[in-house]
Amino acid sequence: MVRRLFLLSLLLLAAVGCAPTQTAAPADRTRTRSDRLLREEIVRTQMSNMYEVIQRLQPGWLRPQHDRGVPAPIAVFMDGTRVGDVEFLRSIPASQVGEARFLNHREIAAHLTRSQQIGIGSAIMLTSVRM
Repeated sequence: MVRRLFLLSLLLLAAVGCAPTQTAAPADRTRTRSDRLLREEIVRTQMSNMYEVIQRLQPGWLRPQHDRGVPAPIAVFMDGTRVGDVEFLRSIPASQVGEARFLNHREIAAHLTRSQQIGIGSAIMLTSVRM
C-alpha cells in the first residue's frame, strides 16, 4: 500500500514537472499568419508609414525573392492598383491601411492578372481603411 502511494506521488510530481510554466503573451495570441497584417497590428506599432510597419513586423517581406539567382522585384499594390515598389511604402501613411498581405511568386498567379504579374517576383497588397 505504501509502495503504491509512493509510486502514485512520484507519477503526480512527474506530471506537474512536465506542465508548461507560462502561457503565451496576449500579443502572441493575436498574431496573424505570416503573410498578413491586420489593422490592429499595424496601429499597435505606432509607426508613421507602411515601410516602417513592415520592417518591424515582417522584415522578410522587404527582401526580394530570387528567380534563377536573380533578385525579382517586389511590387506594391493599393486596393488592387500597382502603385510602386518597396520604397513607395515610405509614402503610405500607416493610418490609411486596413490590411497588408504578402504574395510570394507562387501566389501571384492566383491573385493578379497576367499584366500585373510582369516583372515582379512577389507583391505586397495593401487595403485602405474603410470609413
